[in-house]
Amino acid sequence: MKSKKFFYINIVLLLVNVLLIGSWAFRPDTSVVAPAFQPVRIKTRDDTSVGQFRLSKRTTTDMLTALAENSPIKLDFKEIAEGESSEGEGYVSIKAKQTVKMEGVQHYTNYQLLHFCEEDGFWYLVYSTNYMARAVGYPAASQDPVNFDVPADVLSDSGQYAIVIKGLGCCLFEIS
Repeated sequence: MKSKKFFYINIVLLLVNVLLIGSWAFRPDTSVVAPAFQPVRIKTRDDTSVGQFRLSKRTTTDMLTALAENSPIKLDFKEIAEGESSEGEGYVSIKAKQTVKMEGVQHYTNYQLLHFCEEDGFWYLVYSTNYMARAVGYPAASQDPVNFDVPADVLSDSGQYAIVIKGLGCCLFEIS
């Protein structure tokens, strides 16, 4: 009698364990982790770089502000103009006033658009023109406005942005 009772208790415990292990093994995926790779669905020229590339912690708002103030070219943000881009449909033109502060500065056509992420405190490169590099640029001239054409979709999030012409100038602006 005692051995039968012991046998039935062990059978019940064994069935409970099998049910628990089975329910754990066949549970639906409830993880909150995003997929590792998500393709960028922004219409742009094939020779440009678009996406989100996190820059190092050395790229700070203070560093970009100092770059804007101490560069050979001063860029002052004016506006974002829809329908005025030379790139055509799907692009907007970021307009800035360009003032040359040093004579003999060579201007290059490549520029980058950065976006600051409040969540993690990093700046991200979201667009780069990637025009073919030239050994020599052309003499920079003051212009009002100078246009920086970017895909409209890269400006879809609110927050702080920066247009950077590497080694020449920087312009910070905010979208709300």
